[in-house]
Amino acid sequence: MTIIDHRVLVNAPPEVVWELLGDLSALPKWHVNCQNTSMLTTQRQGVGVRRRNTMSSGPDTVEEILTWYNNLGFEYTVVDGPHYRSNRGRLRLQ
Repeated sequence: MTIIDHRVLVNAPPEVVWELLGDLSALPKWHVNCQNTSMLTTQRQGVGVRRRNTMSSGPDTVEEILTWYNNLGFEYTVVDGPHYRSNRGRLRLQ
């Protein structure tokens, strides 16, 4: 299994960053390759939420939230999309 660890220093308070990260429909506001996100569940935050991301380069992907740490981050997996046999990600504020 390949692990990629990418860290970004953001010059903003964690509460401000979480306003974007915690709003799962806001991905196009901060992800340079994401054109649109549509929520596939009525629940907007927490474990089990699914969203479809339309990317500017490449096919759509569907992600499902696996763990949720309010105001800290979440983990997700890609459940639908070509070329993704096993893909997990984690966004975490430190």
